[in-house]
Amino acid sequence: MKEAELDETKFEHDWADQASLKVDLEKQGEDAPPVHVGFYNVAVTDGHDRTIYLDQKFQPPVVESAIDYLADGKLKKTKPTDTLAYLKQQGPTSLVEVERVFALPSNKARVKLEQLEKLGKARRSMLAGAAFWSA
Repeated sequence: MKEAELDETKFEHDWADQASLKVDLEKQGEDAPPVHVGFYNVAVTDGHDRTIYLDQKFQPPVVESAIDYLADGKLKKTKPTDTLAYLKQQGPTSLVEVERVFALPSNKARVKLEQLEKLGKARRSMLAGAAFWSA
């Protein structure tokens, strides 16, 4: 219990009040979106009264178009051009991310990252079984 920093006295008191726990349980989700949002969903909102839910849409252009729609086309999109600067700013970056951000085919993105690695400007590490590059 100490590892989780659980206040045992408060927990026992709260647990004993089953009626309040039931009320709290029934109120869960009152302010939640009207659709299920899970691991494979992206929710984009203007922070006011418009929200777009994207299901299994992981390509940046799809999400960017939702953002553009919600911003009424008023946002100016910048596209990075310097891979090394991007690695420095973002931290560990996967090959797929470099492909998507710089709109490069996989082989060209890999060549670019490996060139930076050979020059000693980037280093490769393995995270969850996949290669990531950092600067």
